[in-house]
Amino acid sequence: MHAAILTLLGPMLSVVQGPIPMRDDAALADALRGVPALAAAMEHAADHRIQVLLASVEKDPRGQFVLARRGFRVDAEYFYPASSIKLCAAVAALEDLDERRVKDARLTEDTPLEFHPLFEGEAIESTDVGHLKDGTITLRQEIRKVFLVSDNAAFNRLYEFVGQDGLARRAANWGLAGARIVHRLSESRSEDENRRVPRIDFVVSESEHVTIPERTSKLKIVDSRATGIRVGTAYVEGQQVIDKPMSFARKNAIDLVGLQDALVKLVDPDVMLRGEPYAITKPQREFLLNAAAEYPGDSRDPRYPRAEYPDDWGKFLLPGLERVAPKSAWRIVNKIGRAYGFSVENAWVVHRPSGRALFVTATIYTNDNGVLNDGKYEYENVADPFLAALGESVGRELAR
Repeated sequence: MHAAILTLLGPMLSVVQGPIPMRDDAALADALRGVPALAAAMEHAADHRIQVLLASVEKDPRGQFVLARRGFRVDAEYFYPASSIKLCAAVAALEDLDERRVKDARLTEDTPLEFHPLFEGEAIESTDVGHLKDGTITLRQEIRKVFLVSDNAAFNRLYEFVGQDGLARRAANWGLAGARIVHRLSESRSEDENRRVPRIDFVVSESEHVTIPERTSKLKIVDSRATGIRVGTAYVEGQQVIDKPMSFARKNAIDLVGLQDALVKLVDPDVMLRGEPYAITKPQREFLLNAAAEYPGDSRDPRYPRAEYPDDWGKFLLPGLERVAPKSAWRIVNKIGRAYGFSVENAWVVHRPSGRALFVTATIYTNDNGVLNDGKYEYENVADPFLAALGESVGRELAR
């Protein structure tokens, strides 16, 4: 039953280079339904908003590297990307930095940053107690925290560094399908507030700062017309239950194909995809790959206790992969997301002994009572087992 999942991804079976609608691959769907641990959720795939996209890198007849893809319910409806969108913010921040240091070569990933107050009650932020080297806020540390433990405050700083319109411009340059990054995470801010970002200083020396002034985005946010943009039957707002579905029409968004493209562009810049490649250096690319692969417990700066952040905390496929081979046999470059009942995995899985690899991008929605923001989602007993079983199925093919 496992063999069908990967063997479908033979050379040039299905090549997608952008936001092209994908038909369900019937054989892949049958293979997924044939895995016992996936079967229960697959019976209600539409209710769970399940989407699965697998891809391998192949050569076309002209010798160019392309993606052979197979999908199940790919972009059938909206899914909330949650923290998986942070990959885009990390790349955008490095691109923005590189543009700035064309004018001032002193600016680096390790130059201390000061974030000035923007909203009432805020103060200057210039220290990071988790940065053991010198306690400063730097782009390198914020990006590492985004990947290591999906730190929302770190993402918000990257969001502010690039700006809402800057993020939109870069996503468009990259050709990412349906990408929209228009709000901070875990902060209750209005649309107008999310348009604003604070003054940010590079602290070049004690006596010299290079300032990025406060900015306000002029981006026109267009309501998403994706299918299924209204989610659930009710939602909690403050102490009140609003008895209607929650609209995600103006929240962060990206198509599943676009989300996978964002990772492919990082992992293998030679693959032919729509849009421009990332305008980052080779050392920056390696830095991002290493940050996205590192386990929190292995990080030396910042440090995260394994008891609080076990190895599978940010790698939903790992428990299944470990049923096939030890953790040391796998390299997982990924960024997960989880919020509002949506669980998202966007991963490049490499079986080290064989060198075989596969891109795995998937999402599942779990919310039996239909109420959003009540903290009652079936992550542990539905979403986690589903994604682990998907990981095991992929792992068995890569390791065979």
